[in-house]
This record gives sequence, C-alpha cells and structure tokens, in this order.
Amino acid sequence: MKIKIKDILKNTSLRLQIGLLYTILAFVNIVFFSVMIFENQSDLLIRSFKFQSENLVNLIQNDLNVTPFTIKNQEEQELFRKKLKLYEIENFKIYNSKAEILTQYPVDTNKSSTIDTSKILEKINEVGILESGSIFKSRYKLELNEKNFSVLALIPFTVQSRTEYYLETQITLNSIQDRLKQIYIFMAIATTWGIIFHILFAIYVYKIIFQRLGILKETSEQMAAGNLSARAIWKTNRNDELDSLGESFNSMAIKIEDTVRTVTRLNSEINMELSIGKEVQELFLPKNKIVKDYKIGKMYRPMREVSGDIYQFFKIRKDEQENLAVFIADASGHGVSAALVTVVIAMLLESILKETDEPHLVIQKLSDLVGNRMLSSFFATAVFLKINSNSTLEICNGGHNAPLLIQDSNTKITEVESSGPPLGMVEEFDYKTLTYTIQQGDKLLLYTDGLVESANEQEELFGLQRVKDKIIQTKNISNQELIDELANDLNNFAFEYKDDVTMLLLEIP
Repeated sequence: MKIKIKDILKNTSLRLQIGLLYTILAFVNIVFFSVMIFENQSDLLIRSFKFQSENLVNLIQNDLNVTPFTIKNQEEQELFRKKLKLYEIENFKIYNSKAEILTQYPVDTNKSSTIDTSKILEKINEVGILESGSIFKSRYKLELNEKNFSVLALIPFTVQSRTEYYLETQITLNSIQDRLKQIYIFMAIATTWGIIFHILFAIYVYKIIFQRLGILKETSEQMAAGNLSARAIWKTNRNDELDSLGESFNSMAIKIEDTVRTVTRLNSEINMELSIGKEVQELFLPKNKIVKDYKIGKMYRPMREVSGDIYQFFKIRKDEQENLAVFIADASGHGVSAALVTVVIAMLLESILKETDEPHLVIQKLSDLVGNRMLSSFFATAVFLKINSNSTLEICNGGHNAPLLIQDSNTKITEVESSGPPLGMVEEFDYKTLTYTIQQGDKLLLYTDGLVESANEQEELFGLQRVKDKIIQTKNISNQELIDELANDLNNFAFEYKDDVTMLLLEIP
C-alpha cells in the first residue's frame, strides 16, 4: 500500500503541514550550506596542503645543500638529524644514486625487512640537481596523501664533495590537520546554531501565529457545538492582523449570539402562534358524527403546524331527502399562507352552499371567488361531491387528484378524472358534474397529492398504483385500518415529506 505525502498533508492540520514543510526546508538548508562550506574549505585546505608541501620541501632541500654531511662522521650525522628535527622529521633514510641505504633514523633492527630497491631507483632516476639533473627531471619527488595530509618525499641534496644523496622521509603537516579539526568544529558549531535558530524561530512563529489560530479554532468549535458565549481571548498587545481578526471574530460572535437569541425568541412566539393557528384551523374540520353511518377512515397530517389541506362534510336536506356533501381541497404552497387560503375557501364554500348544491356550480363559483379574492396569487385544487339517497354519486373535480370509486368488494376501482383547471386559474370556466350509480358497500377514497407524490431516496414517487394495489390486496378490514396501513406503507417508503397528506375513505351505508 503506497502512501503519498500529498494524501498525508490533506488529512493533517495547517499547523502540522507548515511544521513539516518548515522542518524539511530547514534540514535541506542546513545540509546544503554545511556541504557547500565544507567543500569550499576542503578545496582551500587541499590547495594549501599542496602549496605548503612544496614550500617545505624546497626549504628542506636548500637547507640540506649547505649542511656538511659525511656518512662516517657521527657529529655531522647528529647535526644533520637535529636540523631535520627542526622540520619535525623524525624518520628518514638516505640513499646513494644506486638506491643503497647509507644511513637511516631510527635504525631498523628488523633484519627480515626488505626494501623494494627497484622502486627507489625508479624514483631516484626521476629527480636530480647536479649533472644527473635535466629538463626532464624534477628537483624532488612528492607523493601527497590528502586523507591524512602527509607527504612521502624523495629530496636530492649535495654536500661539499659534490656527491648527490637522496633523502626519503614522510612529513606530516600538523598545521593542516589542525586546520581540518577547526573546520569540523566550526561545522558542528554552525550546524548546532542553525538547528537552535530554526527551533527558536519555529517556537516564535507558533506563539505569535498558531497559538492564536488555535484559540480561534477552539472557540469556533465551541460555538458550532452550541456555546454561543465562547470568545477568542488573548493579549491583544501586538496590534497585528491576528489581533484584528480576533477582535472581528468576537464582534461577529456577539452579533451571532444576539441574533440567535432574537431568532429563538421570535421562533417561540411563531410556534405559539402556529399552535393557536392549528387549533383554529381544526375548528373548520367537521366532526365525525356527520358521517357516522359511512364508517369513515381518515388521516390528516400537516407537514407543519398548519396545513394547506382542508375537508368538509355537509348534510343537505332537499325534497324531504337528506344527502351527504363532501368537499376536499388542497391550496398551493405550504404553511401559514396555504392555511389562510383554506380558511378563506371554507368560508366562501359555506356562502355558496346557501345558493346551490350542484357540484359543478359550487366548484365554478368557488373558482371565480378565489380568483377574484386572491388576484391569481394563489390557487387550489378541490373536489365537491354529493352522495344522494337515490343511490347516485354526483361529483365535480377541479384540478384535484382523481378520487377512487371502489366497487364490487374492492375489485373494481374507477378514477374520477378532473373536469376542469384548479380553482382561481380560469375565470367562468364551465365545469362538469359526473354522475355514478352506487350501492351499499361501495367506497370512495379522497386524498391530496401528498400521498401519491411523496418520493423515496431514489426520487421515485409513491404513486397511485401502490394505493390501488393496497386496496385490492386488503379485504375484511375496517376503513380506518386500511387508511392506517396506507399511512404505514407511505412512512416506510418516503424519504421525507414535502407536502401535507390527507386521506378520506367513506363507505356507502
């Protein structure tokens, strides 16, 4: 499993992101400048080493050329050794032109040690300062060891007898080594100071920036959790951008707290008024005793406190006969505005019924009055029907969902389609009354669009077909039980309710 840095940074806080980036940059910065300084100083040191080596060998060679030296003279050998000691040379060998050791110091007591004479002779042939010297020969032979700053030198020199000898010695330049140690010490000091500086700078940045940002974040989380009295508090003595941001945040928090307190108070008042409105609206709903003989099953569920749905029952006496009139309506919109429209419709309906009880005339007059009173700002769908004692059903549908006439023991279902537009949309529209023959046991289901147009998470509507299937599948249960099962199916199906739901199921007595 591969973990990418950008994926890690996505899931970390800004503080950690900047800290990680700062650490990487600081490390790269320290390493880069340390390497650059070390490389530069090392290059200078090596150049100095080469230069000092050649100067030292030249100085030794010139000094030896004027020093008396005789192989068999112990005093001159001792003087020669002391002079070399001045140059910190403790070990040396002196060869003749045939690569034979004339003398050495200290004396080699190991008889088994051997010397590669051919290599020594090869070196001797490469140098010379007397007759053996030429333009193709060097004045001395140097082998530089840059690791420990030592020099293996073969230096020719002469004595008063004009004899050429060859001094082989290993010289260590202690000053170069001391300088290298100083470079290491300076590098360690510079690296330590760089680390300390970046740590101090990081602490400074944390205190002046991220500490205050952390307070702002914590305060924001407290406010989000509901503690509106939380404030971002720190010493605002810097007068910088974060101090200004903190003061602005606290001012905003005070305004939010005041606003929420005001909204909460107003919401409580509105809820109280809606509760009163709900009680008032329920006063317009009829009592069940009017339809006691019709075994009514009903469901009335507002989406909010008040509803845009309304239904009414009326006993109409005519020619010594008592008929039942049923009215159901659904106003456009939701909440208070729709509820007020239904109240107006209920009041208008009562005045209309004093003039006529013909369904098409009731719907027509109601439509004209709604259009004139509401000035086309609102409209409503409605159904007005009469169940006559002569076993007939007269019904007019003004743009409402089709009522269902259920006959033959729930096996035959007839949809009563709309005979005109919703109320208030078209002036003086000629609505039609539809007449059906009914008998004892037939049922009539009236409902609003909140039933069939409620959707699930996949935005699939509940639909009228589910209602029909439920009616056909359920027998030998009461009307209220059927309504309850439909309501339960709707609850299990709907993701959320976006409209009021009303269902009325009446059975012909």
